[in-house]
Amino acid sequence: MKTRYLQSVIEQDLKTKMVFLAGPRQVGKTTLAKMTAKGYSHPVYLNWDNPDHRQKIAKDGFLILSPRPSYRLKDLLVQVSQENLHEEIRSGDRTGREEW
Repeated sequence: MKTRYLQSVIEQDLKTKMVFLAGPRQVGKTTLAKMTAKGYSHPVYLNWDNPDHRQKIAKDGFLILSPRPSYRLKDLLVQVSQENLHEEIRSGDRTGREEW
């Protein structure tokens, strides 16, 4: 399995803090989390869609999130290469004013 471009950033962050992956469906969040977890002896994988996991994440009714970093599009585009470019994923029929 190929290394994802964010994997090294996540591994660096995991040295000092918990990492929370969020994003749209089917972009590889679970794959990235499980790939990264293989490098640790006691990883903990929690899924927000699982009610039991959600209780652990939002203990006592509080969910603490760090602010997201801001990115400029041109800085992100320079990271795109043939190795990490994915084919188009069709996620179903339009439900609103989306354009395919």
